[in-house]
Amino acid sequence: MNTDSMPKISFYRCTQIVFFSLTLIFLFSLTGWAQSYEVSLEKLIKTPEKYDKKKVLFKSEIIGDPLSTKEGSWFNVQSQNHNMSIFLKDHSSIDKITYWGNYKRKGDIVEIEGVFYKNGPVSNQRAVHLISLEVVRQGKELKRSVCVKKKKAALISLVIFLTIGVIYLIRIKLWHKK
Repeated sequence: MNTDSMPKISFYRCTQIVFFSLTLIFLFSLTGWAQSYEVSLEKLIKTPEKYDKKKVLFKSEIIGDPLSTKEGSWFNVQSQNHNMSIFLKDHSSIDKITYWGNYKRKGDIVEIEGVFYKNGPVSNQRAVHLISLEVVRQGKELKRSVCVKKKKAALISLVIFLTIGVIYLIRIKLWHKK
């Protein structure tokens, strides 16, 4: 084999190629490590061991009112029949919220990324420590109305109880006359 025709690569150039390759491998492995698990709130609550101390991503409705403490702020989210507490150190993240869900309002739907703790370092309870919050869909005011049948039943009940009350008062008055 004729080695004169082969290009000569210096030791320095060879170490550069190896170093570059190892750096790329390291960076690609970091992207997998930093990735969040997209999970439903139900799955998070039912299998907390699987997601403990891992980054999670889920969508949910904001409910209640925020609670501020010395350590940070807390708020709750709800998805179907499942609730979760969210902890954040910086209160400015929740300034994006327009509607907090309650009986009169449908809360904003948000996408939450955070670290899930089965036994949190702040509260020693199940919670997500917020990394980022994005409003996916804004909430709205709800118009609740009482159905006509219930209104009629209430009116009929009122008339019956008033009649019974008047009869009772008349009977007491007559009883005292005797």
